[in-house]
This record gives sequence, structure tokens and C-alpha cells, in this order.
Amino acid sequence: MRNNSKLISLLCLALFVFAGSLYAQSDNIRVKSVTVEGVSYIEAGNTNLARTLAMEDAKRKAIEAGAGIYVKSESEVDAMGNLWESLISRSQGFIGNIAILHEGPRGSEYFIKISADIYLDIVLENLSELDILDDHKVMLFIDERVSGTPFSAATLETELMNQLITNFIIVDRQQMDAVAAKNAVDQALGGNLDAAVALANQFGADTFIVGTSQAQENTNMGASMDLGGYMGTYDAIVQLKVINAATARVILAKNYQVTGKPANSETMAASNAMMLAGQTIGKEINIEVPKKWGAMSVDGYRYRVTVSNATFATGNNLEQLLAGTNGFVKIVNKQFNAGVLTFDLVHKMKAETVCGLIDSKVVGGQTFQITGYTNSSLDIKVR
Repeated sequence: MRNNSKLISLLCLALFVFAGSLYAQSDNIRVKSVTVEGVSYIEAGNTNLARTLAMEDAKRKAIEAGAGIYVKSESEVDAMGNLWESLISRSQGFIGNIAILHEGPRGSEYFIKISADIYLDIVLENLSELDILDDHKVMLFIDERVSGTPFSAATLETELMNQLITNFIIVDRQQMDAVAAKNAVDQALGGNLDAAVALANQFGADTFIVGTSQAQENTNMGASMDLGGYMGTYDAIVQLKVINAATARVILAKNYQVTGKPANSETMAASNAMMLAGQTIGKEINIEVPKKWGAMSVDGYRYRVTVSNATFATGNNLEQLLAGTNGFVKIVNKQFNAGVLTFDLVHKMKAETVCGLIDSKVVGGQTFQITGYTNSSLDIKVR
């Protein structure tokens, strides 16, 4: 009887945990709704099997539509043992609310169109575990102060860096301090978006995290001088922006107020607040920034295009080619220097599709060859 009671208790605990996870998913997990169509060949007249395979194909495409924008370039993933397939094999918890919009045979194939919700937080967690989350290079500038005085320990920035280093490439701070112009840093800290983007480009970073942090005594908690020593608590008040340097857009802007653990010195109390703020902010950025980077803008996907062996005519020739493709939106920020053409392309198609629209095409006597691509960039050579 005692064993049965123990078993029942364990079962109740398991059900409680499971119910809690469902509640967390419904309340906290971010969702992306997608509509896709799956297809399968009808072999030997077996329509039931074809329907099952078409549904599996539709689910896979739904996950790709929701998660593929966060995955490293396909060639990279294939070189790592086709880990994308490992992601799909974990897909049980990624997808929900599946609704069949239309289905039926067309000739020798069976088609099924569905709408579904993709649970992005679960996807991102699995991408990180499989190490196929797309990497981004990040630079950090946080102006830290304690009661208005500059805080040289850089506790918040250091802790934030420790949180981000597993998912991002971090620009070395000593290198930045040695090279970056102080007035440019001050302008970026003051909210000048152009200055922040220029700094990011200077160090090859695609993401710039900039902000201010003020540690001050928490008067609500109070401080004491018991036994001849200080014991008090500080708050870290942080204003933060995360900037996508490729598009010159702020992708996250938020204010934080974090209360640190009590300490027996004002410096330690301030450090505790800064450290906890760094941990809190780092965890949020690790989830939110990949989503923002991967998210499709209102007018399409944005790609940074670099064309080598270019001439003055290349820009017009390439724009003529792209303007005639399905999904073209615009080309902006076009620059030409020493045989290299760069510009930002906004297109409704994903990178692999855009590459297919460009590769080996000839316009104005110039042949365009794709030499590489990622989810946010295209490399082209003129032959």
C-alpha cells in the first residue's frame, strides 16, 4: 500500500508538471502562423499512403517556413551531418493547431494544404542544442554608472557578454576601445542610429547592442549600518537598444529595472545589481534577437549583396535582372568601389530561391554567378 501511495504521488506530480508545461506553452510560447502545401506521389493507386506522406511533407514545410529562417545556411548544415534532419525529427512539439484547408489528388500526385502554428521558442531551443542556430557577430557598448559616477568594472557588460557568447560571435572590447573613435561611441550611446551602424560596420558586426546602466541605492529596501558596517541593496536601471546593422533598424528597445542581492558594501551591492541585470537581459536577447533577425519584414526578406569583378554597368544590369523576377521589391544603398558593388536587396523569396533566379543569368553581356549565400546575404561574381 505504501508503494502504491508513492506511485500515485509520483503520477500526480508528473501530471502537474505536464499540465504546467502545457500552460506555459499556451501562455508564453511565441507562435508563427504559416500556410503550406504538401505533396506526395500516388504509387500503385495507394491514395491513403500518398495522403499520409503528403501530410508529413506539409508538416515539414510548415516547420521549415517557421524555423528555416533561423538556421545556418543549408550548405553549412549539410557539412555538419545534415543536422536539419535532426531538427525535423524532433518536430513533435514544434507544431500545433493544424487545419486542413484543401486536399485531393491531382493527376498522379496527392496534395494537401494546411495552416498551422509553429512554436518559435521551442524551435529556437532545439536549434541552439543542435548548434544550427544562425550565427551573428555582436558588438556591445554599455555605459555603466553608479550613482552618476562611471563604473569601470563593466560588470553588466561582462555578464551580458558571458550570456551571449554561446549563441553569438562577440567583437573584442579591447579592440573596439583601441580603434573606435570616442565621439562615435558617444554618439551611438546618445541614440544616434547612423553612428551605431557605422561602428558596427567598422568591426564587421551585424548586430549592435548599445545602452546605459545606472546603479542606485534601492531606498524602498533601505540600508543599515548595523555592527558598524553597511548592508544595502542597489537597483540597476538599464536602457537598451539592439540594432540590426544590415538594415539600420532597431529590433529591440527596452528598459529594465533589476534589484540585486544585498551586500555589505555599496560597490558590491551595485555590482550585484549589474550582474543580475546582465544575466536577465542576456537570456532575453538570446531568444528575442534570433527571432527578430529571422523575422520577415513587412515588405520582404532583406539581403546584403556583394558583387565582385563589377563594372559601372553592373548595377543597372543586375537591377534589371532582379526587377523582372517574381517577388522583387526594391534595391537600396547601392555603392560601387574598386570593382566591388554592394547594395541591400529586398525580395519576397528566400535566399536559395533568389540565388536560382540570378545564377548563370546574362544581362548586358555580363554573366552573374552566385559564389555563396546565407539567410541574410548573397555573394555574386561577374563573369
